[in-house]
Amino acid sequence: MAARGVVSMRLICRAMALTAAILMAALVTVAVSACGGGTTTSSPTTNGLEKKSAADVLKAAAGALRAAASAHVTGNGPSGRVDLRMTGSSSTGTIEQGGVPVEVTVIGGTLYVKADQAGLKWFGVPQPVPRQYAGRWLNLGAQNLKGYTLADFASQLTAHPGPLEPKVRQAMLNGRKVVVISWQDGGKLHVANTGPAYPLRGESTGQDAGVINFTEYGAPVHIAAPSNAIAVSTGGNNAASSNPATPAAPPPTPTASAILSQGQPALITQEGSDAGSVTVTSVKTSTTPAEPDLGAKPENGYFVVARVSVAVDPNFTKGFDISPDDFYVLNGSTHYSEGNGNSLDALDISLSELDTTTLGAGQKTSGPIVFDVSSPHGYVVYAPNLNGQPLAEWKY
Repeated sequence: MAARGVVSMRLICRAMALTAAILMAALVTVAVSACGGGTTTSSPTTNGLEKKSAADVLKAAAGALRAAASAHVTGNGPSGRVDLRMTGSSSTGTIEQGGVPVEVTVIGGTLYVKADQAGLKWFGVPQPVPRQYAGRWLNLGAQNLKGYTLADFASQLTAHPGPLEPKVRQAMLNGRKVVVISWQDGGKLHVANTGPAYPLRGESTGQDAGVINFTEYGAPVHIAAPSNAIAVSTGGNNAASSNPATPAAPPPTPTASAILSQGQPALITQEGSDAGSVTVTSVKTSTTPAEPDLGAKPENGYFVVARVSVAVDPNFTKGFDISPDDFYVLNGSTHYSEGNGNSLDALDISLSELDTTTLGAGQKTSGPIVFDVSSPHGYVVYAPNLNGQPLAEWKY
């Protein structure tokens, strides 16, 4: 069974937006500061920002951030966690969404990622990628990325639309003098009051609770392309790899080919032995994305979400392969592949499709599989073998 390994640029952009949202929400939507400290008097050791307007301090902070040789950016917010080291047009670190981490490295616009299957799913790599891709570096090629350089953050600092409080106040942050910029909507940004006007911290409470820290300015950072990264196409139908996928188990055959109702299991044999069962337990259709603010409507008219369960016979020890790519939807004479069109928008971003895995004796798994189709009625087809021969079909 061949894996597509194609990257959806719409979903890559969606992941980029989520990353920037974690950081920017902490920067410009932050509420009351918890750093403590009171007003201090002017000192010859300050950089003079306490005498400037909030607007001028904000411009100075953006300029200092843009000119910094490097920085370590960490953030926590409602959407997840970010830990990135940045220098020039490169960055490296970890993004986490819903408890699922993705390692990223960006070098001059070329994007590399490493994650498990769940991480690759939310980041925008269509499922399933070959099993050996999980936990390995993937080269996704040149991308038009935003939010992965210090210059990007510097631009965002001055992009907040809300009005500023006209004056800054002095405070102490971790023993260092800072000035605090305040927006009238409650946002605050702490800027160094000694040396370069580096932004140091933003904090929030309440619904947008989160924190972002800029540390280790100017520290030596060497970012190199991950070795042995697997090149993955951002278009077309195949992944470019020097390590193509190989089957982990013999191809299955059914005890009988059948058109089934939802909830009826297809009994599967492999090499003459009872291997287990595959069941489409339910099928739901819709015309709207799970997250209207982030997702797109179905490209072909309807989303189909098929929930699949798999159970391996306790006596079958040869390994049972299962993958979303084993399924397609048939509308009339038209085949719709899993993960096609805008189908991944049918799932909440915190959810993952059925995992690509090899199950052992007695093991079970279940999960949704998504399609973007032209009709609310058709068949969900299970066809795991390379010859494409259907083993079972479920009417919906």
